Amino acid sequence: MRKMLAVFIATFMLVATSAHAAGLTWTLNDWTYSDGATGSGSFDYDASTDMFSNILINVSGGSEPDRVYNTIGSASSAQSLFFFEGSFADFTGETSLAASLSSAMTNAGGVIPALIFTNLGEQACLDATCTTGSLVRAQTSGSISAIPLPASVLLLGSALLGLGLLRRRQTA
Repeated sequence: MRKMLAVFIATFMLVATSAHAAGLTWTLNDWTYSDGATGSGSFDYDASTDMFSNILINVSGGSEPDRVYNTIGSASSAQSLFFFEGSFADFTGETSLAASLSSAMTNAGGVIPALIFTNLGEQACLDATCTTGSLVRAQTSGSISAIPLPASVLLLGSALLGLGLLRRRQTA
C-alpha cells in the first residue's frame, strides 16, 4: 500500500511540474487580406523554449492561388511570425507569410491582435534567404488565440485517477 502511494505521489509531482512547461496551440482568428483572401489554421508555440511546431496555416480566396504554410522561418519569435510553404535551399520566388503581433505569445495564452502594416502579409521572396520580398497581398485584420488547459484540471484528474486506483486495490 505504501509503495502504491509513493508511486502515486511521484506521478502527481511529475504531472504538476510538466503542466506548467507545455506550449500552447495558437489559432488564427478573422485573418483577412487586401484582395479578399482569408487565413485560417493553427500552430504550436512553447514560450519557455521559443519553439514552433505543428504549423498548418491556410490562405485561400482572393486573387492569388490558395497556399498552405507548414514551415517556420528563422526570423520568427514570440511576437513576429514568418511562415513558408516548405523548406527550400533557395527561397527565391517562393511565397512567405509574415505577421507581427501586438504583444508576445506566452504559455498563459489569451488573444493577441495582429499589428496591421501595409508591408506585412504574403510576399514573394526576392533572394535565397528571403530577407527581402515583394508584397503579394497585405494583411488587413486578424488575431491569434490560445486557451491553456489549467494545470489544476490536470492535477485534479491525476488525483482522481490515483484515488480510484487506491480504492480498487483496497477492495481487491
